[in-house]
Amino acid sequence: RVQRNQIVRQMCERNQLEIPEALVDDYLSAVIEDAKRKQPDLNEDEARLNYRVTALNTLRWNMIYHHLAEQEKVEISAADTEEFFKRFAGEYQMTPEQAAEALRRSGKMETLQDTVLEEKVLDLLIGRAQVVDTLD
Repeated sequence: RVQRNQIVRQMCERNQLEIPEALVDDYLSAVIEDAKRKQPDLNEDEARLNYRVTALNTLRWNMIYHHLAEQEKVEISAADTEEFFKRFAGEYQMTPEQAAEALRRSGKMETLQDTVLEEKVLDLLIGRAQVVDTLD
């Protein structure tokens, strides 16, 4: 997990893509709407300011990994989806069939496909990563 986070951070640092302001605003609005359900007294202006860098990097990474998936012709197979269902089922103590049905009913299938695609791109990047020892 640490290695994946380091790769995401480095990819975002090295690829300072411009993110349209409207996209950042939409993302922040969704995050704040979700946060307000948990914290009704949340200061929206302060939250927008605090989450802005996170929003930029999240959106930047999303653009990067989708571009890499297209460039490297990364595709999601039925086996990839089944593997995700198995992992999800294990985490929530249900059968893979129950997991698949729960995800379908919740309307999360598109999110699932995106998650699997991101995992595959990260696996590709990890396979190509060069570890550099920075300790002297």
